[in-house]
Amino acid sequence: MNKGEIYGALRQKVEMVAGRSMNTPRDFDYLSTLIFDRVVTYLAPITLKRFWGYLGEKYRKKPYRSTLDILAIYVGYTSFESFE
Repeated sequence: MNKGEIYGALRQKVEMVAGRSMNTPRDFDYLSTLIFDRVVTYLAPITLKRFWGYLGEKYRKKPYRSTLDILAIYVGYTSFESFE
C-alpha cells in the first residue's frame, strides 16, 4: 500500500472506533475529545480536519509522525509503524 492508502485505512479505522464519520466541525471536536480521553494527548480539531481533507486540498499537508502515532494508538496500535 502507498502512503495515501495507509492514511485512508487509518482514517477509516479511527471513524470505526469513534463510532461516526467525520463530516462536520462538531465531529472533529468530538474526535479530539475522544482521543484525549483515551490517549491523554491533545490533537487539535484543526489538525484532524487537515488529515481528513475537510478543509480542502489546499490545506492538506503531510501529517506529522506524532499525529499519525497518536491516531494509531487511539485505534489500538503501539505506533503508526505498527499500524502500517
